[in-house]
Amino acid sequence: MQFITVWQTNLGLKQLADKLKANNDALSEIRAPADVKTNGITSDKETLKQDVVHSIMEVAGPLATAADLAGNMELVVKVTFSDSSLKDMMEAELADTGIQVAQLANENLVEIKKFGVTTEEITHLEEVSKTFKSNLPKGRKTVGIRVASKKTRNQIIRDNTQLLNKHMDGVIENYRRKSPEFWNAYFNVRKVVEYGTRHEKKPVVKKEEGK
Repeated sequence: MQFITVWQTNLGLKQLADKLKANNDALSEIRAPADVKTNGITSDKETLKQDVVHSIMEVAGPLATAADLAGNMELVVKVTFSDSSLKDMMEAELADTGIQVAQLANENLVEIKKFGVTTEEITHLEEVSKTFKSNLPKGRKTVGIRVASKKTRNQIIRDNTQLLNKHMDGVIENYRRKSPEFWNAYFNVRKVVEYGTRHEKKPVVKKEEGK
């Protein structure tokens, strides 16, 4: 691999490059769903997600009330949700939440049944949550995916821009004379990146009067 000795000997540069790669992997994970033709899969998944959300609310609401009346504030915190908070969760987190609420409901079955919750409803919550979880993509758990789960696409792009402009560009300058081939290769790639991401307005050409 060309210039591999540079990456092996400059640990600081390697650390910056690894971070850049992690961000790029994260962007790929974010963009991937838009590149896949889902046909009816997306709508089916959304229907399943709504079922999980509604099932959690149907069980968690009464459970929170029962817990509050019993003075069990720790349980209240665990099972207090809103529709919006559930819908905003990452899909894997939502599935795990459904499974956890079902488990807590079974542990407090006597109290929750007083408020109309049935065993069948708890079982449905557990099953639909597990089904939803089993249908989630089984992607590799890289640093990039963990970053993608916490940051938006625009945030990652801003991070990359700052990483390149404020850190990597400066480090690479150290190779201007001692490894000019590496220096040139890096900045040639940077020019391509800048050209591909820059959004410049085309100059407005004013017509002269009479033409």
